[in-house]
Amino acid sequence: MRVQKFPPEFSNAVRFIKECELMSISTQIQYIAERLDESEQILILELMKKLLPDDVATAEDVKDILIAREELAKGETVDFNDIDWT
Repeated sequence: MRVQKFPPEFSNAVRFIKECELMSISTQIQYIAERLDESEQILILELMKKLLPDDVATAEDVKDILIAREELAKGETVDFNDIDWT
């Protein structure tokens, strides 16, 4: 297998990508925004408005998601074949 070598001018970008691999999406966005000047932040914000959904999770949605994540982590799931899909 051939390993891709990046030119030295890309070393910061490669380091950034490796750092971001372990971050949540919201943390990645914050990380990027903190490193941009104000005009670039405005541009990125406008781009994100076009790409990201405009819905907001309610408090009940968040509660349900947290419960579901806990159940999943504990292995408390239902097998696909056990569901009556009719």
